[in-house]
Amino acid sequence: MLRGLLLKDLLILKKGLLMGGTILVFYSILGIYGEEASAFSGYFLLCFSLISISSYGYDEQARWVPYALTTTINRTKLVQSKYLLAFFMIGLGFLCSFLLSLPYQIVQSSKFVLTISPITWGFLYASILFNLILLPILFKLGSENSRIIIFALFGLPTILLVILDKYNFLPVINQATIATIIKYLPYIGVISILIIGLLSYSISLRIVQKKDF
Repeated sequence: MLRGLLLKDLLILKKGLLMGGTILVFYSILGIYGEEASAFSGYFLLCFSLISISSYGYDEQARWVPYALTTTINRTKLVQSKYLLAFFMIGLGFLCSFLLSLPYQIVQSSKFVLTISPITWGFLYASILFNLILLPILFKLGSENSRIIIFALFGLPTILLVILDKYNFLPVINQATIATIIKYLPYIGVISILIIGLLSYSISLRIVQKKDF
């Protein structure tokens, strides 16, 4: 059943996926000659994760959820299908980001070694975190009412960092502390994603179980 729901969403989003593939080819060519291939690939990953969000708008326009609930699909499966779609798109974006960085690595490196940059890993974490925070909000408010919150999730952290940096409010971290943080960062990332993911899924499930469609 989940596979069928995922296939339904992918068929709806096929135009976005085709556009994403076109962008991948363009930036692959650009990445051969540029110096910011990892940054481009990171942004590409984030954009791919956003494509899944548009499926909520299509579902609302088609009144899909009320119809689905008249079939054998229950509310739990609906929630699980959206989380599955989000993680599938993030995984696809991560794969495409890796493919995007390959031309740059091949051309620019004298000794070719397959690597994934820290920037790409950072964008992967940010994409997962963004979706886990946003999914319960989308279930609660819908796609239209969630647009301001989506903008805030993207814009406010950046604006805050710029302001803190401008007025020298950011703490000075020595190299030893940075090395320690980097050492434990993968463990912190995985644990935080698991905890936030469980909370996000539980909240989304509770919202959908109580919501009147």
